[in-house]
Amino acid sequence: MELKNTLLYKKVYGALTGGVVGDAMGGPIEGWKYEKIQEKYGWVDELITDSGWNGQYTDDSYLKNALCEHYILKKKHFTAHDVVDMWAKLDDQYLWLPEKYTFLLAAHMEIDPFFTGQGNMVICGSAMAIPPVGLVNPGNPERAYAEAASVAAINTHSYGLEGAAVLAAGIAAAMAKDATKDTVFQTAIDIAHHGTKKCLTEVYEEVKKHTNVKDAIVPVREITMRWDGRLEGTNPSTASHHRCLEEVAATFAMVYLCDGNVQTAIEGGVNFGQDNDSIAGMAGALAGALYAGAGLKEHIVKQIEETNKYDAEDMALRFTKAVLEINKQDRARLAAFDELV
Repeated sequence: MELKNTLLYKKVYGALTGGVVGDAMGGPIEGWKYEKIQEKYGWVDELITDSGWNGQYTDDSYLKNALCEHYILKKKHFTAHDVVDMWAKLDDQYLWLPEKYTFLLAAHMEIDPFFTGQGNMVICGSAMAIPPVGLVNPGNPERAYAEAASVAAINTHSYGLEGAAVLAAGIAAAMAKDATKDTVFQTAIDIAHHGTKKCLTEVYEEVKKHTNVKDAIVPVREITMRWDGRLEGTNPSTASHHRCLEEVAATFAMVYLCDGNVQTAIEGGVNFGQDNDSIAGMAGALAGALYAGAGLKEHIVKQIEETNKYDAEDMALRFTKAVLEINKQDRARLAAFDELV
């Protein structure tokens, strides 16, 4: 069977392409509040071009694509040590301040990458780039959580690290053939800890009361803002395991309510407000993995490809081959174990 006809490829394509679509759609209004978005645009369901943007994606996709290329090159599972050279080779003009911090340490200092993130801000920078870790661990959320926690440690800590690991676990769960919106959300709750677990639990109970993303944005936001430690005027580098990344909790909410349509999950993230490019990008990745890219608008994908010189099918195909090779190695290890019993 041609690889592009497999469910694995379709899920990888959906996750990677859904991610760049969400990022590009949310980029022009990053940081805007939900109310401001509604006042200016109503419900955003297309690329916003009136501010000079034309489908450009942001540092979210730049970092995620870099991690994809690193997996394609190395064809192995990663720890924090394995991504030092990736970070050192990034072009810092595409990076935001917390990412520049990691780049400078990786490129110009000898570092212990397992602890480097502890000096950085608690951000969603690692979560927004982490989807490839979930994809290389299809159907194995526990392994995805552990790998993502290591990979993200070079860039962030505390609930920022936890959020990245939980999102990777959710994407790994979404890769399963029989995955549903409930199994994915429940997997995230089960694997999460402390504030992230409590926030996700509250959000899960809330979204079950709604039937669409539009009606859920305000009540979900009321929950996520209470749990997100960065929105209370505190120092953004303050560690607290009692907190949760708003972006990650909002992502699971939008995907739960998208009714099998990846574009709907993305639009929920775009219109959610605040760090909406990251929410939409993560929602696109999670929903894209769960629903194999169903509902993505082809004209938006084409515009993003043209603007960013990005080939969505080529990236997905090359990454799918890397996923196959990595899991082939995993199966060989299991076979070696079987010989012991």
